[in-house]
Amino acid sequence: MDQKIEAQVVRVERKTFTISLNENPRGRFVRIMEMTAGNMSDAVVIPTSGLSEVVRVLQGFIPAEPGGGVGDGGESRGE
Repeated sequence: MDQKIEAQVVRVERKTFTISLNENPRGRFVRIMEMTAGNMSDAVVIPTSGLSEVVRVLQGFIPAEPGGGVGDGGESRGE
């Protein structure tokens, strides 16, 4: 069973995300959930061993457009 260690809610425009640090017998991980209508959710789970790489990629998107938005439609870099 997953144990929630910490969680924060982030609101961006009309979207609500819950970002939580969790742990289970296989290790620690971050779960990013987008709450949708009817209390359904979509989630992405990232093992903590990969967080620095994910953060590095996301930070690369920040200056892509004035105001801090993503500018190129999400094309991947380095693949």
